[in-house]
Amino acid sequence: MVVALAATASSVIQVVRERARLAHLDGVPGVVSPIVGPVNELWATDRQPDLAGAREIGGVLVDTWREPTGTVARGIDPQTGLEVWSRPLERTGSHASRCVVADGPVSGPDRAVLVCLVVDAVTTAADAAGSAEGVIGGAVDARSVPTQVHLDVLDPRTGAVLSTLPAAPTVTIAGMAADIVVSSALPGGAEVARVDPRTGRARWTVDVTSPTVDGTEAQAPAVEVFGDHVEVDAGAQVWDLSGSGVVLAHWSGLPTTTTWSTWRTTGGHLLRATFTPFGDDVTVTDLTTGARIVTAGTVRGLVGVDDGSAPDLLLVGGARLTAWDLATGAERWQVEGAADSVVVLGGTVYSVSSGALRAVDAETGAVRWTSRNHYGPTPTLETDGQTLYVATLSASSVDSTLRAVNPSDGSIVWTSPLTGGSVSLLELAGRLFTTTPGGRLVALG
Repeated sequence: MVVALAATASSVIQVVRERARLAHLDGVPGVVSPIVGPVNELWATDRQPDLAGAREIGGVLVDTWREPTGTVARGIDPQTGLEVWSRPLERTGSHASRCVVADGPVSGPDRAVLVCLVVDAVTTAADAAGSAEGVIGGAVDARSVPTQVHLDVLDPRTGAVLSTLPAAPTVTIAGMAADIVVSSALPGGAEVARVDPRTGRARWTVDVTSPTVDGTEAQAPAVEVFGDHVEVDAGAQVWDLSGSGVVLAHWSGLPTTTTWSTWRTTGGHLLRATFTPFGDDVTVTDLTTGARIVTAGTVRGLVGVDDGSAPDLLLVGGARLTAWDLATGAERWQVEGAADSVVVLGGTVYSVSSGALRAVDAETGAVRWTSRNHYGPTPTLETDGQTLYVATLSASSVDSTLRAVNPSDGSIVWTSPLTGGSVSLLELAGRLFTTTPGGRLVALG
């Protein structure tokens, strides 16, 4: 009797822990909704989503889509791929338009809304100052710069315009819980505001400015939200704000002579990567600690899902998988074999390359298991937190198969045939898609 009670208690504890783990994953970007497989191909399209604001709200999948005629906000039925509504955002080459979600319930006064940046007019490098050329519909080129914009607040289920909000041409937007964060350029910095888009009222407004550094003009500031942090990147300067508008930190004199990228990891590290224009070296600096890592390989874009269980690691892919310690800047471990896509779950780093899928202990770098197969030239790895998903190619590269893999031992849970040579997987609003070398997007379900 005692043994039975102990076994029952242990089972209950495991169930509670698993529920807590899955609840935590609800807030982790990129996690696919649980899949009961095998799956079928539901529909396909040649249109390519922008992924900036992909969400499913009230049974409608909303995002911005790049088309030959410009950028379009669109709502589609995720089961059929049929268009529910669409609204053009720009017919220019500026590529400034985007949409973000201010979260909330499906209906009611606090309901979720889609906020879209609409470009009304542009100028180009060939335009004289004050020229009327560049108005939407005019002849423009890829160097188009917005001169007049506004924000449309849309009902994501119907595409109806609920209201419009004024905006400066230098505006960037990001979603933050039920609100949006709006950043506009000021001399030496930016004005940043957290706004309820349903009412247009600002919860707070902060001017983050400082003199230019070494005569370098400030770049148009870009704003991104990572959890309860707001990051404002103005090129040579970066500000870290709390969700309540308090400036937590400011860095200046950052290099802008090369391409750069700034982001906050799931583990809370604010990183700045600079990329050499000719060569493979990438320099990653932890802005908070000052730790500096110089490496050659894929940094940003390598890790898809990251549950935060390896908070102090910078994972670098390429010819081999390398883990760097962000606290010290030292290399922690290295695993031979290429890595093109990575998922971090429960203290394990799962990586896939064209020839192997591996599970590696995040702390030690010890390989737990390896599954060898032909995963194609650009494989990606997705997960719903319980199962890994990867596609394999046939020897002729004509047919492909979706595999659901048990993360504990690499065994196959189920397989589904895919049309053509589809190898790259994509999570979009919690749903699983595959992409073909020709750019075709296929919904699975």
